[in-house]
Amino acid sequence: MVPCTHGLSRSSVANVPRLLLLCAFLPARRFVAWNALRLADDGDALDAAIDKLVVPVLPQLRDDLVRQLFLQRSCIFNCHLESSYLKGVQNNVYCHFLNVSGSAALSGECIAGAHERGRYELTKGGEALRYYQERADAIRKKALPLMDIYREKQAAALHAFQLADAQKPGPRRRVLSAPPLGTLREETLRAILSSHGLPAAEQQRVLAHAAAQRSCMEQVLTHSSITDAFPDLSQEEFAQYAPTLPLSTLFFPKNIRYTYADYRQHLEQTNEYACSHHGYSILPCDTDFHNISISVHEGRWAMISKSNAPAIHFVVRYSKLRDAIENYIDVP
Repeated sequence: MVPCTHGLSRSSVANVPRLLLLCAFLPARRFVAWNALRLADDGDALDAAIDKLVVPVLPQLRDDLVRQLFLQRSCIFNCHLESSYLKGVQNNVYCHFLNVSGSAALSGECIAGAHERGRYELTKGGEALRYYQERADAIRKKALPLMDIYREKQAAALHAFQLADAQKPGPRRRVLSAPPLGTLREETLRAILSSHGLPAAEQQRVLAHAAAQRSCMEQVLTHSSITDAFPDLSQEEFAQYAPTLPLSTLFFPKNIRYTYADYRQHLEQTNEYACSHHGYSILPCDTDFHNISISVHEGRWAMISKSNAPAIHFVVRYSKLRDAIENYIDVP
């Protein structure tokens, strides 16, 4: 069972990957009503929204974190889509929040533990709105980003982050929809790429990326552990949804689907890799996510990735949300 963490309900925590996935397709700086929070507890509604790619879920998630202001006495700042937070607990008595859009501001204050007796003010224009906008700008300059978002344009930055992180100690855990690219042998990968008729330049690009992924895994295993969980699909399950080669960190523009024989071969090679590499272990799992993977470097960051093209990655360092994701994937 997923624990209830930091004010987020069990279903909200379980829906965090869906919430983050959806934000890749949303218009920026869109103001969202507070009553939209109900979607965070409705997995069916979120799945429908993912299909349509129109529901502004990231601002909802952000507002859910703002709601924790009165429960946890944290300061979350949410003036823009790229949400930020103020590090640390500011005090244990007074609580404040500020939610600003282009045409309105919602501010509030209360005494810790008595948020139901707090004071809330909605401002729609004039000097008061200008004051709150200036105040929000001043807060934003002191805030840290709630997450880093990597799209194809940020591919070099993501790769630099992965290389630097591979040097840092700490257990890694991942929930994947397919075995990791780093455990697939080069000759097997080359055969898969050739069978799909990829041009030589594209094949070389994928092979070079796979080599880099193997190198990163081996570097991490010199000082830390990696635990991967992914499903072992039967032929009937595979026929319902054939997984793709995990190329999201390459931002490869094509989805390369396994044949069942290739998929079984990758599973076998991953088992062999676990036997020959101390610190690497694999776990079976049943996942509802066919297009999402979750990676965690415990105590440092959590990354939620959309696996199929076009890929996108969200790296979360904010402790409350990171802990919620860590606890979510800790379910046996």
